[in-house]
Amino acid sequence: MKETGPFALTIDGRETTVAPGTTIIEAAAGLGIDIPHLCYCPGLKSTGSCRLCIVEIEGLRSPVVACKREATPGIVVHTDSPTIREARRFVVELLLSRHPRECLTCDKNGVCQLQRYAYELGAQADRFPVEPPNHPVDDRNLFIFRDPNYCILCGCCIRICHLQGAGVIDFINRGLKTKVGTPWDRPLDQSDCDFCGSCIEVCPTAALIEQRRRGRGREWELHRSTSVCGHCGAVCAVNFYLKGGEVVRVGAPQRVDYLCARGRFGWVHLSHPERLTRPLVKKNGTLVGVNWGEALDAVANGLLAVRDKWGPDSVGGIIGTGVSNEVAQAFLSLMRIGLRTNNLGISPGLKGLADVLHDLDTVYGGKRATLEDIASADVLLVIGDAVRRSPVVWAKVKRALANGTNLIYVGFYNGRLAKTASIWLRSRPEAIEAVLHQMAAMLLRLDEGGRLPGRRLEGFSDYKTALQRAFSMTISDGEGLEAKDLAAACAAFGDLSRKAVVIFAADGVSRGTAAAAVNLALLTGRTERAIYPVVSGANATGILTLLKTGKTSTEAAMSAVKMLTGTNVRGLYILAEDPLSFFPDPERWRGLINELEFLVVQDMFLTPTAALADVVLPASSHVEEDGSFINAAGHPVRFDQAVPPVGMGNLNTLAQIAARLGSQALGGEAHGPTAEIERLVSGRAVPGTSKPALFLPSVSNLTKGNTPGISLVGYASRFYPVHDTRLRFSGFARLEPYGGDCIALSPIDAGALGIAEGADVVVQSPYSKASARVKIDNGLLPGVALVSPDAPVALAILGGSWPLGPVPIQLTVART
Repeated sequence: MKETGPFALTIDGRETTVAPGTTIIEAAAGLGIDIPHLCYCPGLKSTGSCRLCIVEIEGLRSPVVACKREATPGIVVHTDSPTIREARRFVVELLLSRHPRECLTCDKNGVCQLQRYAYELGAQADRFPVEPPNHPVDDRNLFIFRDPNYCILCGCCIRICHLQGAGVIDFINRGLKTKVGTPWDRPLDQSDCDFCGSCIEVCPTAALIEQRRRGRGREWELHRSTSVCGHCGAVCAVNFYLKGGEVVRVGAPQRVDYLCARGRFGWVHLSHPERLTRPLVKKNGTLVGVNWGEALDAVANGLLAVRDKWGPDSVGGIIGTGVSNEVAQAFLSLMRIGLRTNNLGISPGLKGLADVLHDLDTVYGGKRATLEDIASADVLLVIGDAVRRSPVVWAKVKRALANGTNLIYVGFYNGRLAKTASIWLRSRPEAIEAVLHQMAAMLLRLDEGGRLPGRRLEGFSDYKTALQRAFSMTISDGEGLEAKDLAAACAAFGDLSRKAVVIFAADGVSRGTAAAAVNLALLTGRTERAIYPVVSGANATGILTLLKTGKTSTEAAMSAVKMLTGTNVRGLYILAEDPLSFFPDPERWRGLINELEFLVVQDMFLTPTAALADVVLPASSHVEEDGSFINAAGHPVRFDQAVPPVGMGNLNTLAQIAARLGSQALGGEAHGPTAEIERLVSGRAVPGTSKPALFLPSVSNLTKGNTPGISLVGYASRFYPVHDTRLRFSGFARLEPYGGDCIALSPIDAGALGIAEGADVVVQSPYSKASARVKIDNGLLPGVALVSPDAPVALAILGGSWPLGPVPIQLTVART
């Protein structure tokens, strides 16, 4: 009879109580007893392959594997008898016979588990004949160094890669030639690897290590500090390992926690030689280095001169993502209090995000889904390129799939989501909103008993009428969308007994698409923790919340384009943003900036925008100061300084400027949390309305279908989120499939146009035209073309559209 409640057992003379299903190795760990192991890793499924964790159980003739054997009531376990030690020593000595004897120069010296157990067990390195594997080393990428000769074939890297990575490695070859490799033993950068580095985290030896940490310090020389990642809105926790104040490597708090490539390897900018370390002031048309006092005086005097000459409305500020709530609040106070202006602008893409988050907050407030809700969901509805904008979402989706989750994917790309989905609702980008409305219409038609909770929501009658007018009982076939797929999706999502989460990129879909997704959750009564809005920019949620402090609409988050063209701004302060590199129509921005009388840019690098400034102030990274972010789920995340600061620091810089403007109180605000930040950080976010209401769609969006010709869309990369100057120094450009001036086409479209890969084409959109180089992508549906969102070609031909397409384009072969 299987146990249903806690029971007792004895391990090495000590009694403990455990729950049913607990393995012996887990029970021992609860007592502080470490059973030697190499292939076992908490959080991964055990294989028992290394046989190092064998233990004796009284009454059994043979030892058992502790990582696989579940504890049972009353058993008496011995973990360290002479017989067990001899068996473990034999295993370690066999491994040493095929392991390099280079501990003195190995980067993992002191933390290698094989080295540890060889010492503890008194293993003899020469007991068996030495047979070096002589596998070739893979050092062809900038991120992961692979030396299969150090591999002990524990399989931990394989299991973690298949659980939450790209699933591209496995055991290859047989016998003594067995090793871990990719299909056809290709290099990692040619095998669709995500470079998340999860394999490094679980590797017990030096078979897998960070390429850039080699030779830069052994583990006992490194100082560990904790912080959070600032490369997307997920705000994952990270550990920094520093030597001499410089980051040597970055890891996750727990071995099986996920960090994407950006979070693990995207920190080169912190100590890059091109980083600004001293202020610059333009003298005789040239930026020259000056001391901080002179630069801060120049900033204050220049802004005051413009304000006093033209009035407060002549001064404005633009703020980018990646800065903490505290820095954002200090900057906004500097503008609003110190300069008495409310001309505060953001990226055009963030303006769209502000609209979506505003709508979402009216319904869900602080009750959005979390990453753990995704991992534990029974049904997932994923829309568009959400998992590429925030790769940790893909890791959570994979964990959910491992537990049998039904995945419904709405999109146009035949990639990982489409291949792993239970149901793929194929749709060109311009028709995604209509597909979601079709799904809602079918949910209502299938609801014969009228059980859907959404029927009782405010606005349901008008919503139902709009859907009935738009859709008949049949579903039109649009690039593979069929009624049976829609019905299957509705059957899964409409099962009210199952936990469902809807995932979409809040800064990658239109406002109407986001509203349609929220309506699906509301129709099925999922009013809490049912929507996860992926946000590409770190702390974009916090910055937008601070921008609209005291406001009743998202107009507080004014687009930077509107600010400069719709007002009389003549003096501008730009913090952590680069319009010339990342805003649509950069040449227009160059013209607008050239018309300014005074420009201040505070950034970590001399960006194209900073090169035009009158004063350039070095900025600090969020990991160089204490602060807080608001993550995509709407939850506050505090962090402490983890890395020694470069320069004065953002908060101190803003406080010093405020003091020069005569606003002494602002200096205190810059150094300490204001009431508004305390409200955010304590979790008292916008509560949402007490009675959620359905969003009424427009008729045109209900009936929108596929358009003829080719539609162009900015499609995020898992290596680059939209707009992040810092990552350009990390080497990810080598992995970017649509980087530079590339435009991706489906094989069908390329064939119809007679275009081969690598051909130069001219792309004409309703906004402008630009040259591009063709890349053939087998994952694209016909009629859809892709560009990297922040590539020069995208910024030119997508114009001011948000969210970066889709726009109709025409292609012609460039003349040679």
